[in-house]
Amino acid sequence: MGETKSQLEKYQSLQSEVLQKKSTLDDLKQQSAQLQERGGQETTSLAPLERRYTVIITRLEEIITMFVKVTTTHKEYQGKVQEAEKWLMLMSNKLMSEGSSQPGSLESAQQETQQHKAVMQEVEAFQSNIDSIRDTSKQLTSPQVPMADVARAKLKHKVSSQVDTLQSSYGSVKTAGQQVQQHLEAAVHKHEQLQESLQAADEWLKEATAAVQGEEPRHASSLEEAHKVLEEHKAMLEKTKATESSISAVAEDSDDYTDGSTPLQGRLEEVTEQMQHRVTIASGLVTEWEGLEKTKGKLHSFLQEAETNLAQLKGKPAELSMNRAKTQASQIQELAEEVKSKEAFLKALEQKFSSLSGDKGAKDPVISELSQQWEQLCVSTAALQTQRQGELKAVEEYQDAREQLSSRLEQYQASLGQLDQDRDTSTPVRLDKAKHLVADLEHQKVTIEELRTRGKVMQTTLTVSDQKLLQDHVSILEDHLERLLKEAQSQQARLQTALEHFSGAQFQTAGSQTWLQTMQGRAAAPVVLKLDVQEAQKQLEQYSCLCKEIDERKASLASMQEFVEELLPDLGKAEKKDLEDKLHSIQEQYSQLERDAKGRRQALGRGVSERRDLLSELEQCQTWLEQTGRKAQTLAEEPIALQPHAVQKQINSCKTLQNAVSSYQPNIAEVNNKAQNILGDLDEDDKVKLDSALEGLQEGNDDLQNQLTTRMTSLERSLHDRETFQADLDSCSQWLKQADITT
Repeated sequence: MGETKSQLEKYQSLQSEVLQKKSTLDDLKQQSAQLQERGGQETTSLAPLERRYTVIITRLEEIITMFVKVTTTHKEYQGKVQEAEKWLMLMSNKLMSEGSSQPGSLESAQQETQQHKAVMQEVEAFQSNIDSIRDTSKQLTSPQVPMADVARAKLKHKVSSQVDTLQSSYGSVKTAGQQVQQHLEAAVHKHEQLQESLQAADEWLKEATAAVQGEEPRHASSLEEAHKVLEEHKAMLEKTKATESSISAVAEDSDDYTDGSTPLQGRLEEVTEQMQHRVTIASGLVTEWEGLEKTKGKLHSFLQEAETNLAQLKGKPAELSMNRAKTQASQIQELAEEVKSKEAFLKALEQKFSSLSGDKGAKDPVISELSQQWEQLCVSTAALQTQRQGELKAVEEYQDAREQLSSRLEQYQASLGQLDQDRDTSTPVRLDKAKHLVADLEHQKVTIEELRTRGKVMQTTLTVSDQKLLQDHVSILEDHLERLLKEAQSQQARLQTALEHFSGAQFQTAGSQTWLQTMQGRAAAPVVLKLDVQEAQKQLEQYSCLCKEIDERKASLASMQEFVEELLPDLGKAEKKDLEDKLHSIQEQYSQLERDAKGRRQALGRGVSERRDLLSELEQCQTWLEQTGRKAQTLAEEPIALQPHAVQKQINSCKTLQNAVSSYQPNIAEVNNKAQNILGDLDEDDKVKLDSALEGLQEGNDDLQNQLTTRMTSLERSLHDRETFQADLDSCSQWLKQADITT
């Protein structure tokens, strides 16, 4: 309530603030109108501002109205709650005073009962007030009331608790009123029964006294008769006790019967004791008869259950499972022993019947019938027991045979696994083992047929599922045997193939080794290159063909290696090592052969290049010598000039040519060195030819040097002679000139 009032005051304050802004908005409107009258342009429209102001005012009025309504409802709710609490308190006090009164007579009790009914009508009508309070509380916590969720939950819990408390108090008041009404009605009923109880007690006392004077009930011909006697005595005892209790109860509120020393109460107590003694005797008789009947019932139930169990056991087909077959045999054995043990039980029943009926010669037809039923059951259980023992023996023999066969198959499986993993043993030995395994597995087909025949004998007594299981057993063993046989045959075939391939691999490796030896001889055979380049090139091409043949063999060797490597996993260690060693040796020999052939081919290629270069340079030297020889011949054949300077010119030309010949000498020496390097690789004929060419080259060079030296000597001598002559001539001319001058 305080929070709601606070919210109302907050929104009323906010409404006041908003209303105060009305004058400001009116001033803005007036100023805007003045601006427009002066011809100015309105800068901002005030219409949205007015609409927002109107919306705010309207929303505030709605909220304030709602909070006013909530406050009013809250006040109404509090008033109703206070009025209800006050009424409940007054009504509770009123009912407490009514419940404490004890009416002294039938008339006062009836009067107070009528007055209390009017009060209860008022109480029933008050439920509508509580319902009205509950409706008002729902309005306070309605979602339409703006409130925080926490505050709403808190208020809802509070008003719900108040309404529940009112409802609980109302329920207590209503219950108290009902209890008071029951109390008043009981008082009326008690006063009404007072006179009736006293009169009925005297009449019953006479009848009960005559009953207890008869013979005590110690024998009965049946349980029904014993129950009948017991019920008669119990009924009389209960009626006597009820009469005594009724007299004692009503006497407390009556002045006519105030204590237990009156003759009526004393007589009732005496008869009650005598009747209790007879009830005890009759009850013991019933108990013994019930024990007998219960025992007969138990025996009958046992025999019925035994017959049912026997029928169930007999109806069950034979079991294929050893455990279940043993269980069946054990069950019928236990049943037979249990049935047999009831013989002494039957004799005890007959003796008990004679004792209870009081007639030793009497026979109970039920016990006689149970005895006959027991005898027949003994015969039937013994027959079924014999049958189950035979079935158990057949199952044991079948399961032993199946387990033995399964065990053998597992052993064969292990042997096959060991054979598959065995690499220490040679392939021929493993092949022999595989053949023996195949033969043994083939023989197991006979064992499976024997097992199938044994199963067919048992099949007539089995269930359909066990018949199928029996077939499945044989089928599983057959499938297992078939798989093992296929695996053994596969291993045999694989080992046979491996052995054949091993022979083939040995043949291939031997062929490869032979080829390698042949090719190594061919590759290592000495090749003396001819001096002639074309013939040497032909020799190089022939060796290249050999290298090509070696390269072409590489794919064949790789194929052989792949073939052998695929074969290796199936071979024994010794065979595997033999092939691996051969493969390794072949690979090394081939790699060496390949390297040697390649190196030899490269060497031959270099030899051909060297011969080509040597012959080319030799030819160049010969050509140069020929050209230079012709120049020297021209110089030699040229007449020596008369003038010294002309002779000097001839000397210079000769010196130039002589220097050219001297500077060319290293080329000839280089050709000679190259020739010396390959002389050792030539045959005798080529050596003679090369030596002859080199000698001719050196002789040509030497002849050219000698020719130029001779010419140079001749020219120098001629130059000296001509210079001397020229000097003499000049001296003579000078003398003559001087002589002319002098003369």
